[in-house]
Parts: sequence; structure tokens; C-alpha cells
Amino acid sequence: MTTVVTAPGETPPVAETGPDGGGGGLTRYDLGLLCLLLPLWMALFLVGTLVASAPYRASFATFEGGVAGSLRSGLVVLSAYTLSNVALLCMIASVLGAIGAKARLEPDVPQRREGEPDVTSPRTSAILRGFMVYLTLVSGVIVFAEAPSEPTQSQYVKMAGVLSLVAFIVSYRPALFAGLLDRGSTLLSEPKK
Repeated sequence: MTTVVTAPGETPPVAETGPDGGGGGLTRYDLGLLCLLLPLWMALFLVGTLVASAPYRASFATFEGGVAGSLRSGLVVLSAYTLSNVALLCMIASVLGAIGAKARLEPDVPQRREGEPDVTSPRTSAILRGFMVYLTLVSGVIVFAEAPSEPTQSQYVKMAGVLSLVAFIVSYRPALFAGLLDRGSTLLSEPKK
């Protein structure tokens, strides 16, 4: 029998087993985060799809309605405006990917020894990977789109879906993301002939 030692205030791992019989590694915190972030992603996706942010952007830009009105308009702009909405969706999807990797069937990195702390900060890394996916999108949209700040609903749905999938994948398989970064840095650092 193995005894799990946790620091004061730390949540012990949930007893789960994967298909290989090994522990899933999810804590109660991870499960709670999963239950919070999945509906949040869906809600933000719906807001980005259904809420026209133009009137709120105009109200926010002119500070109509005083502090309370500006705050309300700012929150709607943050959650409904395509560029900020997709950034939030990518970061949430990336954290979900990290949680999925933690509950994974196969590890990308060797397993830690019992009692060895996890120093990888998977959720923080996931947010950063999601943000990197977003930055890649924004740079492509700005360069190639005719009206990058006002996509159609159809363009939004495609963009949000594809980018959320990419953000999930790069956090589910961090080695894939590292490989893409290596390829990108190799392309940027190769001298032109």
C-alpha cells in the first residue's frame, strides 16, 4: 500500500486508474477546474457567436453610462469581441488540454518518482501555449484578412473551433508543440540563400 503525502492545504490525488492500470493523476482541483472550464468555454463560444459587440464597443469607447455602464460594456466587449473572445477560448482550451494530458493514457515525459514534486506547472504552460496559438492566429488574420477586426459569424465559428482544437492538441501533446516551435525557430534562423 502506498501512502500519499500532501502539503497542508494541498488536495490529494483522486483515486483513478487509466486503461493501463496506472493512476490518472487528476486531483480534485483538476476535476473542479474541468467542470468549470468546459461550460465556460461553451458559454464564451455562444457569446462570441450570438452577441454583436459593435454597440458595446462604441459604448465602452465613449464611456457611456458612467463607471457601471462602462464596466458592463467592457465585460461584454471582452467576452464577445472576436479578438478577445478567441484569446480566452484558446487559453481555456489549452488548460483543458493540459488537464486531458494529466489524465492521459500515455505520458509525453518520463513518470516522476513517488514523492518527487511536479515542477512543470502544466496549467500555466497550457495558458501560455494557448496564448501562443492565439498570437499565431492574430498575426495571420492581420496579414491576410481584408477586415480583420470584423469577421462574419461564420468566420468566427470556424476560427474559434479550429483554434480551440489546436490549443487543446498542443497542451495534450506538449512534445508536438515543442516540435512546432523548433521547426519555426529553425525556419526563422536559417540564413537566406
